[in-house]
Amino acid sequence: MKRTLFPLIAAAASLTICWSCSEPEPDNGTVENSDGKAEFLTYGFYAEDNSALTEDYIAEVASDMLIRLPEDVDKTALVARFTTSEGDKVFVGSDEQTSGVTPNDFTYPVDYIVRDDAANISASYTVTVDKILPKVWQQMTVFNDDGMDNGSFAMCISPEDNLPHFFLTRTNADDLETGVVASFSGSTLTAGSEFTVDSEGTKIEASKIDIAADADGKLYVSYYNSDKLSDDEYDRSYYVYTGSGSSWSQVGAKFGFNGNDSALEIDPATMRPVLAFQSNDRNASIPRRSLGIYTFDGSSWSAGSEIADIAGMSVYGYHMRVFNGSLYLCGLVQNAPGTYFVFKYENGSWQPVVNALPAGMSQTNMVDASFAVATDGTVYLCAGGDEDANGTWYITVYKCAPGETAWTRIASPIKDNSASGMSTSTNFVLDLCDDLPVVLYKNRDTDIPEIVMLNAETLQWNSPTALGSVGMGSYLALEFAPDGTGYAAFLDNGETSSLHVYKFDEMPAE
Repeated sequence: MKRTLFPLIAAAASLTICWSCSEPEPDNGTVENSDGKAEFLTYGFYAEDNSALTEDYIAEVASDMLIRLPEDVDKTALVARFTTSEGDKVFVGSDEQTSGVTPNDFTYPVDYIVRDDAANISASYTVTVDKILPKVWQQMTVFNDDGMDNGSFAMCISPEDNLPHFFLTRTNADDLETGVVASFSGSTLTAGSEFTVDSEGTKIEASKIDIAADADGKLYVSYYNSDKLSDDEYDRSYYVYTGSGSSWSQVGAKFGFNGNDSALEIDPATMRPVLAFQSNDRNASIPRRSLGIYTFDGSSWSAGSEIADIAGMSVYGYHMRVFNGSLYLCGLVQNAPGTYFVFKYENGSWQPVVNALPAGMSQTNMVDASFAVATDGTVYLCAGGDEDANGTWYITVYKCAPGETAWTRIASPIKDNSASGMSTSTNFVLDLCDDLPVVLYKNRDTDIPEIVMLNAETLQWNSPTALGSVGMGSYLALEFAPDGTGYAAFLDNGETSSLHVYKFDEMPAE
């Protein structure tokens, strides 16, 4: 698979760092309309021309080009493929080069001359081949906003900029828990304006928050308002807004009543928000503790509906995510028969992908859920449970391949280090990096957040990576951008409740 990963650091304008790209493959040879220029139009190393490569590595053309290849690639006879303007000839020393044919030793930088004999002009290029830098988790920023004590947050990555955006709650001057969106401007995380009143002037006491971005990068946020409207009446409704910075508009009217944590996503088919929450209203049409799904038709929100396979059941640990252009929902059913489920939203209805309890897990041991879907449709589930003879709980990852209906454990369980005190949240989250699971969790012995990544060769977990040395509270997030960059975030357990953001990216060159 070919992917485009742009340079992390723009050094001098003449230096271009190349990873692997998804640009169209150029034709071997020349391109018409030279305009009297001697120049490379494209340049790269293609797997078709080099048996040592499994994918293509294409440069953005500049006078100096640095192309990073896997460390074990033999650099002594690499074949470059390039295009030039019509009539140009390419030389390394006195040897004329043929695109896609001529090998060169790239152990050291290779100097090219592109020459237009008719115009009597030439241009020089230098190509350096180096190893791909390893990726590491590095702290990106620590964000502290007034009033964030004991707050919460949700994170999403916008496909427009491949950067994380955060929806946080904080206590304002009126002692209300309001919401605020914080986004990156360069390396700085900046908070926008507070959500203090809704479109009807109702004060906001925000909780049960979430944030999502559509395919164009448009942000949406949701929250539950628990503010008191009068001496004997509370709002207890859900709100969805869209916008950025200090400009936000409410999406439809408020809806729902007296619910629990919400899950917000954008349906890729309609580019409209979808919200799910567990009912907590004994008088609602959706039974108490059952999951209701609410959709927006462009002007108003639906009355809410249940998914037939889990209707009337007690649903917890639910999350919605978009993978491979489709909307998925994951969660667990705690009352008999207990299951961990994943549904896919297609043509306006939810289709079951898997709905089963992992083998060996007791229904009484079910705790929370997190999931992701690989490009081949394999579903990965991170669940809490698997209590051993000593009463120790573990975080365990399972998978369900396309066409299968049961969960299969992968690798060894990840110890959660908490022998007791577990309830409906174990502070963990799963996502995929190169289609392999990555788990961020709270080490309950130290309160330090740790990340484990599945090794592609051993198919076991690599040693945990601690994110700093500051203890975390109850909230964390993990997500990988389409370009392969990962972001992890957590609120610490200090008095100021700072938001710590880490980035998984190439180690800076020495």
